[in-house]
Amino acid sequence: MDKKILIILGILLIGMISAEVCCEKKINGGWCVPAASESECDLNGYNFSPGTCDLASFCNTGCCYDSNIVTCAEGVIQSSCSGEGITWGATCAENNMCETGCCKLGRSTDWMTKRQCIIKSGELGEASPEFDSGIPEDQCVYSSEEQGACRFDYGSDQGGCDCVRTTQADCLSRGGIDFKIGELCSKGYPENTTCKPQDHLNCAIGEDLYGIYWFDSGNNRENVYEGNLRSEKERSYAGGLILSKNESKCTANGDDPDCGNCIYPEESICSPTNPGEQHVDAGDFTCKRVDCLDPYTNKKKENGESWCAYSSDIFGNGTDLVGSEYWLRSCEDGKIKNDLCGNHREGVCAEITDDSGKTQAVCRANTGYECFLATTLEECNQKIDCYAHQVYVNEEWNFYTCLPKFPIGLPFWNVEDTFSQKVDGICRLGGHWRVHFLLGTFSQTGENAVWVPVENTINGIKEANDICHSIADCGGYINTEGTYSKGYLTDDTPVEWKGELNNSYTFEEIAKEKGEAPTWSGLGGGELRDYLGWDPGVELYPKHMQTLPPKETTGSQPHAHFNCMVWKPQVTSDCSKCNDTARGIPCTEYKCKSLGSNCEVVAPPLYTGQTETSFDEKLCINKCDTLDDKSKDMPEVSAGRILDDLKYKFINEINNQEVTIAEKEGSEVEEGSYINFTLDTNVLAQCKYSLTPVTNLDFDKADKEFVASLEGEGAAEEHTFGVTMPAYETLDSDMIYKVYVLCKSSTCGMKTDSYEVKFKIKAQPDLSEPSISINPADPSYLPYGINTSLIDIIGTKQMKACRYSFLANTPYENMLNKIEPCDTEYSEEGGGFICSDEIKDLNDPVQNTIYVKCQSMRYINNTVDLAHNFVKTNSLLTINSISPIKGTIWKEWVNTTQPVPLSITTSGGAFDGLATCTWQVVGLGSPTDFLEGESTTHTASITEMNQNKTYTIKFSCKDTAENLVENSTEIIREIDLTPPTVVRLVREGGSVKITTDEEAMCYYDNSTTPGCGFILDSGIAMDTTYNIDHTFTKLDSVSTYYVKCRDLYQNENGNCAVIIRPTA
Repeated sequence: MDKKILIILGILLIGMISAEVCCEKKINGGWCVPAASESECDLNGYNFSPGTCDLASFCNTGCCYDSNIVTCAEGVIQSSCSGEGITWGATCAENNMCETGCCKLGRSTDWMTKRQCIIKSGELGEASPEFDSGIPEDQCVYSSEEQGACRFDYGSDQGGCDCVRTTQADCLSRGGIDFKIGELCSKGYPENTTCKPQDHLNCAIGEDLYGIYWFDSGNNRENVYEGNLRSEKERSYAGGLILSKNESKCTANGDDPDCGNCIYPEESICSPTNPGEQHVDAGDFTCKRVDCLDPYTNKKKENGESWCAYSSDIFGNGTDLVGSEYWLRSCEDGKIKNDLCGNHREGVCAEITDDSGKTQAVCRANTGYECFLATTLEECNQKIDCYAHQVYVNEEWNFYTCLPKFPIGLPFWNVEDTFSQKVDGICRLGGHWRVHFLLGTFSQTGENAVWVPVENTINGIKEANDICHSIADCGGYINTEGTYSKGYLTDDTPVEWKGELNNSYTFEEIAKEKGEAPTWSGLGGGELRDYLGWDPGVELYPKHMQTLPPKETTGSQPHAHFNCMVWKPQVTSDCSKCNDTARGIPCTEYKCKSLGSNCEVVAPPLYTGQTETSFDEKLCINKCDTLDDKSKDMPEVSAGRILDDLKYKFINEINNQEVTIAEKEGSEVEEGSYINFTLDTNVLAQCKYSLTPVTNLDFDKADKEFVASLEGEGAAEEHTFGVTMPAYETLDSDMIYKVYVLCKSSTCGMKTDSYEVKFKIKAQPDLSEPSISINPADPSYLPYGINTSLIDIIGTKQMKACRYSFLANTPYENMLNKIEPCDTEYSEEGGGFICSDEIKDLNDPVQNTIYVKCQSMRYINNTVDLAHNFVKTNSLLTINSISPIKGTIWKEWVNTTQPVPLSITTSGGAFDGLATCTWQVVGLGSPTDFLEGESTTHTASITEMNQNKTYTIKFSCKDTAENLVENSTEIIREIDLTPPTVVRLVREGGSVKITTDEEAMCYYDNSTTPGCGFILDSGIAMDTTYNIDHTFTKLDSVSTYYVKCRDLYQNENGNCAVIIRPTA
């Protein structure tokens, strides 16, 4: 509570001495009159003094204010001005209740005191009076809002109506010659006016009108329509006097439909009618109901209600369909208004229901982007637009990640826009997963574990896609019409070798669970991702699994890759579905574009083939329907580039028909080779390929026959393909291997015949040894206490298996440690065909190098070892100093110029403490890198920490060997939140000095208003810097000084810190 000190500055008035006596009241009557002696004075409670009355203080005259009868009288003796509700002052000008001005009472105005205005306004039920002392008395009458007839001297040659209904002030400003308050312009027709009464009907909206009214021939509003019978018209006309709506004798309801007195806002409002609709007898108007019927829920909504509407029935917890958005719908005077809560789900809708069942809704920002900053399960659950998504493959593969409840949509159609890179970056938050559990769950753990059914592989890919599309419009998912499109890449195309049995999985089928999206994510027990070892962009496996079971199952891929990419719509679709008004929701560009790349929105006037809708918004059309065949861009296909152009080349190209790929030296290629190449189209197009000829193909239903290019299902001008050459025995005698490519442009044209890419396979087995490399690069660094390490053996061609030994020069067949099976599909991410394994028992000083050999599909073994070394960590990575220390109390203000300095040092680990570190103030953002990078000393500055609480700062450091250490400190903030208090006041000569309990800057206001309500910065500054002492150098004896102060922490007095007030 603010403290105030009242200072009374007394002014001593010393009078002259005289033999004459002044009676405050004489016995025989009279106030302040002279007397010969004091015996003539009434001494019963009254005073007398020697000398003349003009020197007697009790005879001072002033203003007597009586709040009972609301009078202000000047020249009244103070002693005669007393009683309950009566006060006296030096002048009436000092009493703001005696101030005179123009008082607005309803629509009329009158000149009176401020107190009279307050009383009369209260009698009229008005909450606060409208009083203006700045309007002169002679102008006050013209401020009235009461209307009447303003007549003009137009003359008979002017014709029409010679009157306007308006206020007196407006009448004078327009040059009116006569004003009759409260009268209609048509009064006196036809003798005294040319305005014909009750000429036609119309609606009057605003203020307290909202009804059907008569209007005269000059379109001046008259009174409420009460019926078309003569008696009803006469009652409405009221002899030419203006009637208020409340004075109408009828009410528009079911019992009296021929009435214009609409009940607004509760029931009805004036509205023109369409042909065939019910209307009043005298015109095409009616009192239409103001409630609404929601076309989707078929529920009645009252006027003023608002509620949320959705583009689909599937939403929330990461399941929002592509093209769906959130709408705020409201009932306004019988019409439903639709407001979009932000494009592409940038906003969401929140709705509440009161005890009566009425709903109110608001749009708010979608803060789903904050989910990626959460580092704990608790922090995730505290964020309003986030939820803890359980990634569940089986009991071993079970953890949480924090995802948006409402994934923000993306402008996925802007492929040429500079924003496209940002869009792609958002989807990459969905990560790249190397899934190490494709062979299924484990029957046991540890050395006796075995691999069992592959169904959990499907769960893993499905979970990866589930996370991908929960982030934004990414991955494989469906739009609002249930059409599926793929926005990810997987290694899922098997290569057939003669005599081999292949078990392969079509991941697209795994993800395509149309209509079941809400079941893809669940909530349950577990921990958050950081504590279970999932790092998007790296790999997925549980940390507590010290060893992975041996891979005894054959015929399956040991792992797969999943790349989260931007969702793309199908090239063609039924665009008109966006215009379906069953939900009562308009079509938007986002929803339209999600239906197909051939869909576009147009303004209705620009599209002559449109049908009538109930919306003014744009329509979604199939742009192909508006083009003739000549306008449709038929894609032309040509050879692009070969990624390994040092080894392969294009030859024998026939434009738009075929091309052959061969080795640089020669015209053939070897079996098992993986060749990555591109084809170009002259227009934006989507391309698919097949390994078998297909005729009369429906391009949009070719999922089983054709495979999309590596870019996915979106339109592009460059299309990337990766093809592995088969064994030569699988081909016909010509040894020609063909890939058949079909393309369809985004502007509706389709190449009707396939483009062929040919490869002539050498008619001889590939008897070369496997060409292999190992990832990570040599050497591998082991975290402290870990004796296992995952490695990828990467071959340029498909391999049957790999083996390793701890002894050099061991023949392949004698190596006991097997790594099989290997990938059957080329990994774009890994850069080859991969065999993966976990190398164990690396703590033995002897066993810190392995020697690897692999076997080709032709059973050709490596004869030379590929050595790979493992370096173990001898000590834990440690954070051995932290500043500030835990429990530090910080009282200073924190900002960019006065930050809190942080510093930590690291030691141990694989490289004597060299590590990269991050810091994070819990609750104030995501982890931030220390700027030193890899170092043993790490420093930073905190520039935001300004609440009275204990802040936790977390540190996390990691070295190249993946040794991880975490630590934290706590800073206790003790911030002054109390405004300054005046503790002392001293008068020094003609000045007054006040002292505050802390450094502050003080301001004062000495005007008659607003007292302690003045805004501090609008006051007069007493200081130029923050001080404890503050001095008034010029203090007069008539003004009241209201003082407020502000301290260094910007705490300021709400009320006054001190009031310095003089008295007479």
